[in-house]
Amino acid sequence: VCNLACVFCTTDLQAKHGQIPPSSFEKILNKVSQSCRRIAIGCSYEPTMAKNLDEYLLIAKKMVAENKFKNKPVITFITNGLLLGKRDLDNLDFLNWIHISVHSHIKENFEKIMRKAKFENLVKNIKSLRSKFHDLNIHIEFVANKENKNDVEGFIPWAFDELKADSLNVRRVAVGAYAPRSFLEESINNNITIGLTDEEWSDIQNKVSISWPSEL
Repeated sequence: VCNLACVFCTTDLQAKHGQIPPSSFEKILNKVSQSCRRIAIGCSYEPTMAKNLDEYLLIAKKMVAENKFKNKPVITFITNGLLLGKRDLDNLDFLNWIHISVHSHIKENFEKIMRKAKFENLVKNIKSLRSKFHDLNIHIEFVANKENKNDVEGFIPWAFDELKADSLNVRRVAVGAYAPRSFLEESINNNITIGLTDEEWSDIQNKVSISWPSEL
């Protein structure tokens, strides 16, 4: 697995702010081309914050088109979607899918979980993405916790009908690790429990089964 989150955070002698230049990224991909099976763009780092993001994407796209990999890798883009509208990204059409974290379809709940984020901007960004890349597989990730556990039933049809998502995953919040300045870290510091009990998670699973579109 070649994870661009590592690339973004690795310090190079010629790089600033922990980003390596695109030329170094290309060298890395060439070096792992015989064993690389997946390229994950993002995950532990928000990729839309990277200065040279489109250049990284173009390099990966060209290498795939030129059959530089022994086995064609699965290429995914993992983002919270909040900055997509501020980046003019033209090289997303070759991705296997784009993975966007959306934790509620209710404005107040979404903005409570994603601090300083604007719900309307996220929705606009995803809709613009769908309009620009008709064949791009848009995957939505919903992390269930105590704050949004009652949103699941309404969220599922909304994600498919309103956002035109291709796939959706509902998963249980993991409270053993968290990102700095995140909603989870804030809840822990304030002694607020957002983890789910087994009973609550079982209830969510039942709601998913009931509200999942029959045609899917």
